[in-house]
Amino acid sequence: MAGAGEMDETLLAGDVPAGSRIYRAVYFDADRRQTLASYDAVAIVWDNRLDSGEQRAEPYELVVPADAAGTMQLQARLVYQSYPTSFAKRMEVAAPKPVEVAAAIATVEIAPAPGRAPKAP
Repeated sequence: MAGAGEMDETLLAGDVPAGSRIYRAVYFDADRRQTLASYDAVAIVWDNRLDSGEQRAEPYELVVPADAAGTMQLQARLVYQSYPTSFAKRMEVAAPKPVEVAAAIATVEIAPAPGRAPKAP
């Protein structure tokens, strides 16, 4: 993941499902350690947050089995979480509730690869 930080496993554990795209700023404190506390930050070393109303195309690659055929349903969701649950635990405040901002579902037709028969259901 671009913008990955060395403390991500600790800071984001359980909040972000594998394979997800994450939009955020990564802050460093005066000791050049990653921090969640913007008030301790002296530098932003990564920032790919979305601006208000911004739309951004994001490429994804999917591996489709060679013998796949028929339809496949793809779902994309944009979920906002104001801060990680690890921050809530450290500050002894309630964990934030994720908010679904947008969602889209697309159905795509998968044609069998040339020379291959479709997989039996």
